[in-house]
Amino acid sequence: MANGSRILFEFDVRRASLNAVLMVSAVLLVLLPPFLPSSFAASASVQTKQPALPTATGLLIPLYIYPGSAWTAIMQQKAAHPSVPITVVVNPDSGPGSTYSSVYGTWISKLRSAGITVLGYVSTEYAARSLTAVEADISAYKKMYTVDGIFLDQMSNKLGHESYYSTLTSLAHSDGFSLVVGNPGTGVPSTYFGTTDVLLVYESPGLPTTSRLQKVTMGDPPVYFAVLSYDIPTLSVSSVQLLSQYASMIYITSGTAPAPYLSLPGYLSSLLSDVQAITPTTFTISVASVTSSGSKLTGMRTIVYYQGAQVAKGFTSLSFTATAGGHYTVCVENYQNLAFSHWDDGLTNPCRAFQATETRHLVATYNT
Repeated sequence: MANGSRILFEFDVRRASLNAVLMVSAVLLVLLPPFLPSSFAASASVQTKQPALPTATGLLIPLYIYPGSAWTAIMQQKAAHPSVPITVVVNPDSGPGSTYSSVYGTWISKLRSAGITVLGYVSTEYAARSLTAVEADISAYKKMYTVDGIFLDQMSNKLGHESYYSTLTSLAHSDGFSLVVGNPGTGVPSTYFGTTDVLLVYESPGLPTTSRLQKVTMGDPPVYFAVLSYDIPTLSVSSVQLLSQYASMIYITSGTAPAPYLSLPGYLSSLLSDVQAITPTTFTISVASVTSSGSKLTGMRTIVYYQGAQVAKGFTSLSFTATAGGHYTVCVENYQNLAFSHWDDGLTNPCRAFQATETRHLVATYNT
């Protein structure tokens, strides 16, 4: 996203590679505290909090418009569609700028009070900008504005720049920002997955094809991706449904290049209504415990992690609702002379990772 000739166009290492995490979890868990998934523990040393990953389909709006009626319209739409997550990207001065703007400060507070997540715009110039300069912008947002996260624009998709972005993400997390969205605007090598909390993998005129979306997301859950489509004169429900299958943060607008985000689409209300109507597929996962003789055993402490962040805890028998395609880890604890032995599938690791693809009943066996 660009400004002037180019309008500033445009989750913690959440997964170094999801498959790699699963492959090495058994080894890591020997070294880590008993009930901390390896993906979470690996990131604990470089960030202070887990990213606020989207839990439902919502909007990601590049709000490159000076505070005023457009900002009010978004707040009104949030009030009319309270269940739809709305995240906006604000850009006071090609980034935070060198001085505080009371206008932006006041309106950012209004957005957050309305339940809208606010990200501060920072350009990385495709990794050509020095880490020091980008870090200074991130720190400036912390000092001057109460924003929730950082939007790293002009993100590189070339091999060799991965650590540049993971370093910035870790810094943002350590500064207290809960969400970092990276915007290459196109597909990236799988080695980039996890360098930011969410990747914006499509930002172009027109709708992406299904094959395009499949290619850029590589089969990973929507929670990790954002998609923006502009130059869409007329909104259709099918468009919203298509994007939401692959991305948890979407935006469709009628704006055209070179400045597609200088105004809001006339169909913004319909866009939110369509998103609101999308009900994500969920499955019920239950966790039970038994003794080695097969007798029912209750009261064993259980913790559930989703994408590395704790989402539920309790005692067996425990049930929770899982989002289809999400990656979960269920951990059970020992208690006094009751020691975990194995799961019903034979796994002997007390932390069991799986992808939610169906209703499941997990059984942990304990030696007494």
